[in-house]
This record gives sequence, C-alpha cells and structure tokens, in this order.
Amino acid sequence: MTTLDTSRLQLGKALDFGVLGPLLVTRPEGPIELKADKQRALLAVLLLAYREESVSPARLVDELWGDDPPATAAKAVQVHLSRLRSALGSEQPIITRPSGYAVRIEPDQLDLARFEALSERARTARREGDLPTAAALWREALALFRGSPLADVPLLGVAASEVSRLAELELTGLDERIAVELELGEHVALVAELQALVAEHPYRERLHAQLMLALYRSGRQAEALEAFRHARRTLVEELGLEPSRELQQLESAVLAQDPVLDLLLSEPPRPRRVAVPPLPVPVAATSSASAAARRVLPAPSAPVTATSAPPPAAHSARRRPSSSARPASGGAAAASSSGGSRAAGRARASDGSWRRIASWRSRSAGSGSTPIVSTSAARAAR
Repeated sequence: MTTLDTSRLQLGKALDFGVLGPLLVTRPEGPIELKADKQRALLAVLLLAYREESVSPARLVDELWGDDPPATAAKAVQVHLSRLRSALGSEQPIITRPSGYAVRIEPDQLDLARFEALSERARTARREGDLPTAAALWREALALFRGSPLADVPLLGVAASEVSRLAELELTGLDERIAVELELGEHVALVAELQALVAEHPYRERLHAQLMLALYRSGRQAEALEAFRHARRTLVEELGLEPSRELQQLESAVLAQDPVLDLLLSEPPRPRRVAVPPLPVPVAATSSASAAARRVLPAPSAPVTATSAPPPAAHSARRRPSSSARPASGGAAAASSSGGSRAAGRARASDGSWRRIASWRSRSAGSGSTPIVSTSAARAAR
C-alpha cells in the first residue's frame, strides 16, 4: 500500500517563495497571484525576517505606511493578514506568536536562504582550492536572481534598506564568481561581461580592476590601459575622486608588464605528442660519427614530443663541425704516404666528397633540419 508523503503539506511546506526578483509564491499547481500591494508588502516583510522569532504589529505598520500611517493602521494590518492567509490557502505558513507574526518555512523553500547556503559552500570550495566547484556553485547561486529584488513590492522603513542589501548580495556574488573564473583562466570569455557590468555600475572600482586584468591577460594591454583611463575620468569628473590605490597600482603593473599579473596555472600545459613517420637511421662516414648521430637522434620507433625548440643536444649537433668524420680523410691521407699514388687519388676524391658533405651540412643546419649523411656520400668518402 502506497503511503502519501504529507510532510510538505503542513505549515506551508508545499509552497515556495522568491524575493530575489519580483515577489514569487508557487505551489505544485502553479503560482499564486497576490494582487493587493499591501498583501505583497506584508508577505515580503515576513519573508525577509524569516530568521527572526517574529515581527511586531508596530513594525508591520511602519513597513507598510512609513511615517504617515492611518488611524486604523493596526486594524488594517489584521485585515490584510487575514486576506493573505486566505490567498495562500490551507498550506499558508503565517503563524501568530505573543510578540507578533512570523513565517514558518524550511530554508529550501526561500530562494534567499538557498542563495546564502550556496554562497557559503562556494567560498569554502575556493578556500580549499577547488576552483571549478566554487565557480559552479556561484553560477548556481546567482541563477536564483530573476531581476531586481522585490521590484513589484512597495516597501518603506527597514525593509526598503533590506532590498538594497539583496541587490548588493548579487553584485558581491558576481565579483567573487568572476574572481574565481579569472583564476581558472577564463579571462577571454569574461571581457564582454565585464564591459557590460562596468557600464551598468561605473563606480565599482573592483569591476574596473577585473576588466583591466581580463584585457591584459587576453593580450590587449593597450585596451587595459584605456579601461583605466576611462575609470579615472568617470571617478574624477562625476565624483571628484581619484582612483583607489589598488587601481593605480594595477595600472603601473600593466605598464611594466609585471609578471605578477600573468596567470599561474596549477598544472603547466603538457607537451603534445605528435605521430610522425619513423626517421631514417643515419649513416655516417666513420663508426665514431655514426655513434654520435645515434646519441643525438631518437630511435625510429620512439614517439616524438612536439616542443617549441629542439633539445640542447640537437642544437649542439647542428653546430658541430664535421670533425667527427674528418679522421676518415686524415686516415686516407696517411695511407697515401705509405700506400702510393692509388691511395693518394682515393684521398683526394675523399677530400672532395667531404667538402660537398660539409657544404650540405651547413645548408641543412641553416634550414633547421638535422644533418644526416647520405649513404652514397659516405660510400664515396670511404
């Protein structure tokens, strides 16, 4: 027999509430529309104070009417509460306490509570060095914002300043998410977003600094410096203030191309392995030259790692004169002194061959390729 789970059908647990945008009340069947301004304001005040024990009737009067309440304000609060409870239905979470009124909800029923929990988890992940998780948590948290907090609710008194705090929470979250993504090397993708944020919030110097850093790391040093000049003009002309010391120091670092601005990855890029055809086995004129070539060149079946410059051994092999093969010529000359004219002729032919080989080696070294002695040339040298 199937048992119905009624845990979310009591004390408002079937309802979800949103204050990170226009006031939102939803239940499994769909959203609940609250048409009266005072009902929306009353619910918003109670939701913003969800952590408090209760909200007094006098405070509710201040929040709904400010400094000019009607003579019947206390009675009007009772009427609005009754109508609000009726609109929310049997699952409504508003409870009465000796000191006032409160909403009894679970943290996961309010988007503000979910945002605060996700923000704390994101900061913990960043402190522990788990940047990808931190970035993902910040994106999930910021996705809860649906526009300006409580944009459709007329609030006065303390609740109005609380709405400003919610807007600041979003900007702070954006700042921290962007900082994490800059650490992850996402500077190129962040430039357009930061340019839009700077235009929307021209007095937030932290956003100007992040834009400068993203441009600089994207290879756009001149634009990074122009971003600083734009920030300075805005602050000086509109507020009469010079940029903060942090922003000025960042400009100096960009001008000096300070390595401290470079992105330091936790793991350096690994060399890419490229499949290439097997290299031919070098054939040298003498056994000593052949051994030297075998030490320099990889075995034909060994994988070759693509690098930006050849290893030091390759450089030295490219510049090494052909003295390693010269003993063959010297040996031929020695043989001519003891072996007669036939050996001398062979020595002259060998000397001419080695001149051609040395010339070819010089041209190969200039082209950046590893000099390999051809079989025919080596045979002529012998």
